[in-house]
Amino acid sequence: MDGEKILVDRVLTEDLNELTSDDQKQYLGDAIPKIFGGLTNSFYYKGIDLSFMIYYSIGGKLYDGDYAQMMAYRTGFSMHPDMLEAWSPENRDAKFSRLSSAYSNTMGSYTSKFLYDNSFARLRNLTIGYSLPKDITEKFLVNNLRVFIQGDNILTVGNAAKRGTDPEQSISGTTDNRFPATKSISFGLQLNF
Repeated sequence: MDGEKILVDRVLTEDLNELTSDDQKQYLGDAIPKIFGGLTNSFYYKGIDLSFMIYYSIGGKLYDGDYAQMMAYRTGFSMHPDMLEAWSPENRDAKFSRLSSAYSNTMGSYTSKFLYDNSFARLRNLTIGYSLPKDITEKFLVNNLRVFIQGDNILTVGNAAKRGTDPEQSISGTTDNRFPATKSISFGLQLNF
């Protein structure tokens, strides 16, 4: 068989009942991004300081299992608002399958319908501060007085964010009941004597 090519007939179908072997499956990509990195900078002007850090990732695939679960009708579980666009006799051109309680046979099945491009950008950190002038702080025997506000993970742009999913997942490229990155805002006061 050295040097011989083996051709396998593939049958493409939309009827899952006709899916009979692994030969009908196809490679749709991986989770590793083509490019990723960060951008950071700091600015100072008349006592005001501003710094930020943006993380970005371009390319890679994400199987959004969390979204797939929210798109299935399961008693006692949350559903995504997109389920309002599911197929019905009145909505025959729907993007999503009809509601069914047969979870394992419908929306819960692994499908490329829930495989998305995982490009995104996240404002990971933003800090704005103000330092009082020296002539004011010296009156209170303080060398430096700075007040600031800091936000972490306050904005994410990309397809996953639109669905309510955190795009930063494990190397496997699947979501699996993980909590998203925590957004936080903090205030602070720095004193140097």
